[in-house]
Amino acid sequence: MATLLIDDQDNQVKYLCPTLNQAVAGSYYNNTWSTVRAESSCIDGWFQYTFHGAGIQVAASIPKPSTYSVKIDNEEFVSQSGDGSYDSPALSDGEHTLTYSVGSGTALPAFDYLTVTAGTNTPLDGKTLVIDDTDGSISYAGSWTTDAPVPLNFDYSTSLYKSTAHWSSRVGDSFHFQFRGSSISVLGIAANISGGGNITATYTLDGVSNTHGLPTATLDSLPMVHLFHADVQPGEHTLIVNITSIQAPRSLGIDLITYNASFPNIASVGGTASVAATSGAGSKTPSWGPKVGIAIGVVAGVSLVLAILIIFWQRNRLRKDVEGKTLEVTLNDSKHKRDSKPYLEF
Repeated sequence: MATLLIDDQDNQVKYLCPTLNQAVAGSYYNNTWSTVRAESSCIDGWFQYTFHGAGIQVAASIPKPSTYSVKIDNEEFVSQSGDGSYDSPALSDGEHTLTYSVGSGTALPAFDYLTVTAGTNTPLDGKTLVIDDTDGSISYAGSWTTDAPVPLNFDYSTSLYKSTAHWSSRVGDSFHFQFRGSSISVLGIAANISGGGNITATYTLDGVSNTHGLPTATLDSLPMVHLFHADVQPGEHTLIVNITSIQAPRSLGIDLITYNASFPNIASVGGTASVAATSGAGSKTPSWGPKVGIAIGVVAGVSLVLAILIIFWQRNRLRKDVEGKTLEVTLNDSKHKRDSKPYLEF
């Protein structure tokens, strides 16, 4: 399965009434969020997004109690109650349009991003895909835990992606991730940092290492901290992250990984894009593994042939030696018999 990530300020998001697009320092994806202007009247809905896929999710926040409505395609608006988020039922794989509406008198909402569940042939090349920290394509080593070190209360800001994170407070904890794309980002959350001190990690991308600390002005226990980003040539890549400096109770949480895909659709990678390398999801076999296996097999085969040839050569030599010695014994024996005949004088 592949999931596309669309920012609230993506040019494909169509706002249907006056909207304020905000830029902030942290706690929202891409450091942006959008809200309705207070004086606006959004009769036909607040925003609309047309997509190709099999499902869609809205990450938005509305102070409770508030009401909002969502419709898919030409159906009627369905009233929702909750925190502003929305998760569609499974949709037929194809093109759909989501329309999101807020009720009059509702407290101002904060819309952060959309995610789309890709279908088999959903166009993915150049699109941003999101990988949750719990995805099997991320391989962790060390003492990572999914239990938050402190109670998390996000209030009006965006919560953790899928409400999960992998936490660490120990130097040497690491994880690695393989992908097929043209860029990669790691986003997370830092806890218990108000007392000072930094957290650093080494990010090794295709063998090239760089060490980064937390970004300036990182807020304690708020998500969407931009930990790492790199642009690369389209293709297969491996990222290894190793924590190099941290001291309890400070803790680093890995929330999500995003990357720009460099493959056309899920069908082109065998039905999964969680690990967008040639290996399947969950596979940790490096690209050089099969080549090494082939090389070892060739060497073993050559060695076996040489061993057989040596054995035949040794046996042949032994046979010739034995035949030579047998002939020598026979000749000597014949000579001895001739020499031992009685000598007759006439």
